[in-house]
Amino acid sequence: MMKFFLKGPITKVAALLFTGSFVVLAAAMRRDINVYDEGLILVHATRVAQGAVLHRDFYANYGPAQFYILAGLFKLFGPSVLVERVWDTIVRAMIVAIAFLIVQRAMSRHEGFFAAGLVLIWMCFLGYHAYPVFPALLFALLGALCLLPLFEDRRSQPLLFCSGLCIGASVLFRYDVGFYTFAALTLVSAGHVLWRPLLLGTRLADLLRVLLPVYLGLALLCVPVAAAYAASGMLQDFLFDVLYFQAQFYARMRTLPFPDLGMLREAPILIGIYLPPFVWVAALFAAISCRRPLSVPETTAARPWIMLLLGSLSALFYLKGLVRVALIQMGLSIVPALMLSAMLLPCLRQSAGHRIVRPGLIAAWSGLIIVALPTLVAGVLDGRAVVQSAIWAMQPSTWSVAAADTPTSLASCRPVAGLERLACFEIDQTRADAIRYVEARTRPNEVIFVGLGRHDRILGNDALFYFVGGWVPATKWYHFDPGLQTSKQIQTAMIGDLQATKPRYAVLVSEWNDFSEPNESAVSSNVTLLDDFLRANFQPVQVFGKLTVLRATETQMSEKGPG
Repeated sequence: MMKFFLKGPITKVAALLFTGSFVVLAAAMRRDINVYDEGLILVHATRVAQGAVLHRDFYANYGPAQFYILAGLFKLFGPSVLVERVWDTIVRAMIVAIAFLIVQRAMSRHEGFFAAGLVLIWMCFLGYHAYPVFPALLFALLGALCLLPLFEDRRSQPLLFCSGLCIGASVLFRYDVGFYTFAALTLVSAGHVLWRPLLLGTRLADLLRVLLPVYLGLALLCVPVAAAYAASGMLQDFLFDVLYFQAQFYARMRTLPFPDLGMLREAPILIGIYLPPFVWVAALFAAISCRRPLSVPETTAARPWIMLLLGSLSALFYLKGLVRVALIQMGLSIVPALMLSAMLLPCLRQSAGHRIVRPGLIAAWSGLIIVALPTLVAGVLDGRAVVQSAIWAMQPSTWSVAAADTPTSLASCRPVAGLERLACFEIDQTRADAIRYVEARTRPNEVIFVGLGRHDRILGNDALFYFVGGWVPATKWYHFDPGLQTSKQIQTAMIGDLQATKPRYAVLVSEWNDFSEPNESAVSSNVTLLDDFLRANFQPVQVFGKLTVLRATETQMSEKGPG
């Protein structure tokens, strides 16, 4: 089935491209850890490995796939940041290889390499390791790859079925990304079928033959998961986590503005936020103006549909970033836009010998310049990261057993006792000291609580603390979101959890106390039930910078929660 894509030397080229991308991505990888986003993925995965059920036993707004894959890897190789980073790097390298396969099939190998290079630079730059949007994007692109025979009138029912499987996999990593992938692939496929000059009845029957295997593949993955959700009694929790809470609070609490000219002058890389719309417009004008057949006659008719598919994916993915406007949120949209920009290159070649400047030539140059500016900045930053990694790898301290007083900033691959899960990666020294302090006074898998200096106003929280020490969160609500833990309802539930699990130790992290964003997360909810409870039932025993370790008082915590 995959012979359609991997003919002759293309197989070796794609494999070499994957391998080379993996090496570059590993070399450019930052060794610090995002204690909130990455920490949450790590803790969710360990909770799943311990038998916890997504949504029912812990709050999460992502799909289950990333957690269950990492849980399986942790069981095989042991829980560590390194295991998670290897999986993340494999995913990103595969995205680069799939970008090459799609673009080279639609255009030529030169454009395929150009697209792969652009995507590789951005995959290195975006960071946010273990973020489920990347495997969701991988399967979205794989689903698009499986549709190529349809656009070339070389329809394959097994490949259409595989496209549906890929859409389903995307859903299971990120519900929203899977929905956008489903919409883009369905609309473009239907458009291609209905565009053909056939009788309406014939076109509708043809459309059914195309979409049915896609939907069967989608159902094969998603229906059993939905049945498992229902059987485990967590449908109500799922609806709360993914639909109700997100619809009620996400836009209000997480919105960020588009960067203005001042911000773009200070950080030119932010031009990347505007990159996708410019590429869409450039591709539209180039497609209209540059119509002369190019190098691959059998795919000439398919090329506009492939461009439309990439543009549709990019446009729908862009919706995800319209609330929280940031490069990582727009990364989903940027990748297919980069692939689309590579398909502008033939327009430049066609127009090179013409004295009259065509609109398509202007559009192609404009689109590529908009792509080049932030990509060059990202490439420079990637290069610096590679140099830093090389210097780190050549230090003897990286590979020798670290002494007890070795700073965690050295990121030893043989760290001190208690920090084994951080091997080859680093956290700030005060956090490491706090972790080792609590480890010395607790048992493996003991229940603890990690909170904030205040819970009436929230931006994020330190979820990594649980993972590094191997502790079990004392509450279902250890993933903090503004509007959630700031509410009376959830604080009351958290107090009930703390009364039930009775953690001996709590850690309060105050580093976000004075940091705010231009949205409603900066406004206090005036709900202090949890803070009052912690003050009444725990007392400070040690301070490490902005981390305060507390121990439960001798007095038994009340069995009855607040009214």
